[in-house]
Amino acid sequence: MAGAERRQAESERNKKQAVARDVEGEALAAIVARAVDGLKAEDVLVLDVRGLTDVMDFMVLASAGSTRQLRALHGAAEDAVRGADRHAIGEEGDAGTGWTVVDTGDVVCHLMTRDLRAYYDLEGFWGDARAVDLGGPVGRPKGDARQEDGAVGRIDRIGSDRAPGRSDEAES
Repeated sequence: MAGAERRQAESERNKKQAVARDVEGEALAAIVARAVDGLKAEDVLVLDVRGLTDVMDFMVLASAGSTRQLRALHGAAEDAVRGADRHAIGEEGDAGTGWTVVDTGDVVCHLMTRDLRAYYDLEGFWGDARAVDLGGPVGRPKGDARQEDGAVGRIDRIGSDRAPGRSDEAES
């Protein structure tokens, strides 16, 4: 009887730790998303890829209008990770290539120039992932986001002067 109780207690403890890690990952993804958005990153998106891969739990995607901005976004993502008392286990690319990555294990942040983001279409590749609604001051899904069925949507820029649901074509 004592062995069964011990196994059940250990199982419950493992479940609680797994839930805590998920919350940490989602919170870290939101922190990184807010940090890059603070430097006017474009199309900031957080995807929940749990259950689709064992490599990571959340993915942050953001676009930059220039290599200079890309360099700044990468620095902001690194600073956000450090500020959350976490550390990157890997960093790849540089601004000159148009694509950088900050990897904490549970959160992978892909920062790209607009043209590379369109070309590689990670949102399409991870089309079964759920777009995380960051809520509050972070942003809102655009009008074409399919948040209810869990499909990929985009998040408007934090503090955007764009009206909710307003399409990019209307901005010209």
